Amino acid sequence: MNYSFHRAIGDLFGEEDFKGFKIVKDTACGGSQHLPLFSGEKSFETRLCDVDLLMIDKKTNKVKLIMEIEESDVKPNQICGKFLTSTLANCYYPPGEKNPIGMDESLLFIQILNTEKIEKDKSKKIKQWKLLEQLISGLLPGVGSHIGRYRLFYGSESDFREGKARKELMESVKEFLC
Repeated sequence: MNYSFHRAIGDLFGEEDFKGFKIVKDTACGGSQHLPLFSGEKSFETRLCDVDLLMIDKKTNKVKLIMEIEESDVKPNQICGKFLTSTLANCYYPPGEKNPIGMDESLLFIQILNTEKIEKDKSKKIKQWKLLEQLISGLLPGVGSHIGRYRLFYGSESDFREGKARKELMESVKEFLC
């Protein structure tokens, strides 16, 4: 599969732009590994999901940001399912490491949706996505959840390479991390 949309997002996140944070990317985003999240000790039974990008605070060694990118399956079940499994997870195990990296007390969860496969004029998807963002944000902070803030962004690959979506995404991340 061509992951050019994932790669466009991954290219925005370099450690030189986010000093104090380790940025870990899935292979689709230009990284070299999968990013599994677990609920408890590392095992097949506790592995809940793989995410696309993580930002780890170098001072606390805690996950401060989780990012999920959807190229084509942009239905509410997919969006909410990715959010819920990430919410239930409490750690990330880097490949080859025995010690987990825990979640920050209040992390940012971002979902990015590709608009290229929907017909903007005929689709109600964007209104649906805005509603989902409001509804999910209204659940936070949730009992037992490490997710303190939820954001949903959408656009085409070019919107994230050089457009308004890029600017809004980067401003939101920097605002949360500062």
